[in-house]
Amino acid sequence: VHMRGAHTTTPLAEALSAKGLCCREQVIYDQVPLPLEPSVADALAAGAFRAVPLFSPRSAALLGAQLAPGGISETTVLVALSEAVAREARRFHAGPVEVCTTPDAGAMLNKLQAIATV
Repeated sequence: VHMRGAHTTTPLAEALSAKGLCCREQVIYDQVPLPLEPSVADALAAGAFRAVPLFSPRSAALLGAQLAPGGISETTVLVALSEAVAREARRFHAGPVEVCTTPDAGAMLNKLQAIATV
């Protein structure tokens, strides 16, 4: 059984079943979007954050949808877990977007540490 969230980009159970493996799925959590706090939006626009980690295309899209054009300072680096996340981030951010070497938390931490020490 594939335990997953309500929002997914890959129908894993369906793909495995098509390959002849018996697989079911169960949605066990949901990610409910919340509004960006005005103070955070102001800080993003002012360049108060050196980097912003983005872990999924959906979270990037949700962030971008809440920002005015140019809503993140061009000096802020968006750190994308994967190229799919980076594509979404580039839709709303004209500044740097860096992609992790591998799509995992360790690579994200390494990328953020490298940016923090520049």
